[in-house]
Amino acid sequence: MKKNRTAIAQALQLQLDRVQNQLAKLTDLLIESTIDKSLFQDKQQSLLLEQARIKENLVEVKAGSSAAANMEKLSNSRKARHLYIKWHLPNRSANCSEL
Repeated sequence: MKKNRTAIAQALQLQLDRVQNQLAKLTDLLIESTIDKSLFQDKQQSLLLEQARIKENLVEVKAGSSAAANMEKLSNSRKARHLYIKWHLPNRSANCSEL
């Protein structure tokens, strides 16, 4: 699962790099007077929206990794608590959720 998130994050980063390169090229075209300002603004707006969407997705993927790691730690701590109770307090092992 972690490998999958890493692959998704890498793919999103590649998309983000592509959009940033397109924005740079678009700016160069405007500076060189190859395109007019209204066409530049339309295309820039579209690319900026795409860039924002990719960044948002990237944050969500990274946050998902953190959430998954936190859930795994919580699960492991519950298992450890259960084992402790089982070995040290044998008569309470059935009620390990009380601790």
